[in-house]
Amino acid sequence: LKRELAENHTTTVVVSHNKAFLEAADVVMIINSGKIVYKGSLEGAMPLLDDLSVCTYRNSCEGDRDAGCYR
Repeated sequence: LKRELAENHTTTVVVSHNKAFLEAADVVMIINSGKIVYKGSLEGAMPLLDDLSVCTYRNSCEGDRDAGCYR
């Protein structure tokens, strides 16, 4: 994803629950219950992600970059 963005100067919208994708984002948008509750930097988003998270993320056995949702 990072290579595609750098080489082709494209705009990409990624919808994911995986926090690892956020590192490539210029702008992070958090939608909760159908409403935009945050739009800004990754740094500003992290506290909200922890507060609003339904799932507790932890690394899976596939490696440090993979996350699973464990309820």
